[in-house]
Amino acid sequence: MLSTLFRSFASVALLLATPLLAQEICTNGVDDDGDGLVDLNDADACTCDSLPNSSTPFLSNPMFEEFDCDPALFEQFDCAHDWYSATLSTPDFLANGSFWIPWVPPPVNGVGVVGGYVMNEDPELVGTCLLTPLTSGVEYTFRTRIVGRSSIASTTPAVVLPPLNITVWGYAQCPTWPPGPISTCPGAFGWTSLATIPYVPEPQWDQVSVTFTAPFAVQAIVIGAPCDGPPAYSVANGITPYVIYDDLELFTTTAFSGTLARSGGWCTEDLVLHAGADTSAATFQWFRNGVALVGRTDSLLQLSADALGVGTYQVRISVGSRCLVRTLVIAADVLPVVRFTAAPDSGCAPLRVQFTNTSTADTLTHVRWDFGDGDTSSTFAPEHTYTTPGVYDVGLRVDGSNGCRADSTRMDLVHVLAPPQAAFTFTPAPTDIYATDLSFTNGSSADVVHWAWSFSGGSPATDTLPDPTVRFPGEEGGTYPVQLIVTNAQGCTDTLHAFVVINGQLSLYGPNAFSPNGDGINDDWRPLWRDLDPRDYHLRIFDRWGEEVWSSTDAQQGWDGRYKGAAPKTDVFAWKLDGRDAVVGEAFTVFGHVTVLQ
Repeated sequence: MLSTLFRSFASVALLLATPLLAQEICTNGVDDDGDGLVDLNDADACTCDSLPNSSTPFLSNPMFEEFDCDPALFEQFDCAHDWYSATLSTPDFLANGSFWIPWVPPPVNGVGVVGGYVMNEDPELVGTCLLTPLTSGVEYTFRTRIVGRSSIASTTPAVVLPPLNITVWGYAQCPTWPPGPISTCPGAFGWTSLATIPYVPEPQWDQVSVTFTAPFAVQAIVIGAPCDGPPAYSVANGITPYVIYDDLELFTTTAFSGTLARSGGWCTEDLVLHAGADTSAATFQWFRNGVALVGRTDSLLQLSADALGVGTYQVRISVGSRCLVRTLVIAADVLPVVRFTAAPDSGCAPLRVQFTNTSTADTLTHVRWDFGDGDTSSTFAPEHTYTTPGVYDVGLRVDGSNGCRADSTRMDLVHVLAPPQAAFTFTPAPTDIYATDLSFTNGSSADVVHWAWSFSGGSPATDTLPDPTVRFPGEEGGTYPVQLIVTNAQGCTDTLHAFVVINGQLSLYGPNAFSPNGDGINDDWRPLWRDLDPRDYHLRIFDRWGEEVWSSTDAQQGWDGRYKGAAPKTDVFAWKLDGRDAVVGEAFTVFGHVTVLQ
């Protein structure tokens, strides 16, 4: 009662002190009535009052002027008559003149307001049971005055926040309050989102509205933060956004409806707002931040072409004496920020580099890498191998889904170092089993600072001298692998492999007798040899009259003394061997005699 008398006396005093001014014209961008508020910002003069509101009351205490106690601090929401906290996170009831937040302007009407946090970790929502249920399938309009800030503390500098969808939730019955647990949105405990209102917290009173169709017989509503608020609305970012509501209205909408949507973007220079109505009789008037854009009465508003800039845009859609307002917050496009790293960013050729893309955008849709060596890639996080020594600039261009593009080049990002070149010779070459001490001469590039030799079968088996001397086995010929790894001052290496060939010496011995008597000793005969090429071999045996009695081209086969199937007999036979030296490759013929003993 006291608050009602106070509001009445204040209204009478204001009427006595205010001179009569012109009536506010809501479409000319001028403060006609001199109250400091222009067009739609003058909510008392420029609402769609011709909109036929329902005579059925839905909200109890919609202006929060009925309260059961004077608040002295935060979280005294119980003072607000017929309104309740929707979760265990308690919203606030404020009364101008009792308990007030310094940055909040005085209410447009009365003294009482309600508010709460809209940050993601601790949403504070206000709720009430409706006096009359909403009818399923019927269109309603919800309207409220609203003021907000990025921090409840006046000492904390305010920051610009992205749009937030203030949400009206509905429930099919009047619940026990609070119906939900702490830090949980109503959608998590059975409530339905009826409508959302895009809003950017600003520390001055605004009026926003939204039209929706009741999906069922709604008996209770809750107002506040959405379930999926922007990431910026987070105490983890040092931001505690806070919003206050006053003068709530809920009424049945007119028989016509209107829409407001956007297409294009700032970066693509084709941002357009599209207004529409379900009747061709509708007319349009555009507003920016509540101030009329005089002459803009088309259903389209060309933001990019007309350089209108960011802001809160409204369109008033009228059909005869009826009207409704649609609102859309147009913020600056999120520009991509290009960031990337390379690992490793230096090393010896060939250098394999993994690039990591840490760029940000509204949504990354395409990337293009320029590795500086003529190669490119459209892979989000590519791997690239540099084969040529040098210093390379690397560039990255990213595209966002909103059409915005950004690029960046990091100069001298990748350093590819030149490896050394390994080379050596050795003498004598070729050599044989009588000269197995070999001298190795380093022929590597001049930048080499370390040599690592490996000699298979040699002595020593390893060495680090530039020009070592190594002894290889001299018992018989063979092929021995040699490896040289060279390293330069930058730690780059090169490896060279070669083979040392130790040739043998041809030796041939033909025994002058054998005894093929079946005792297992000297039962057959052939020349004994070393370093003979078995692929070029022909041995023949002749009797004393020169007749050939046996021959073979198999270097491992011997003669058993038989001739034409007859048993061996004691006699002297001549032999002839045509062969080839496996060391030097020269052909030869050798003659001899062998005696068969019985």
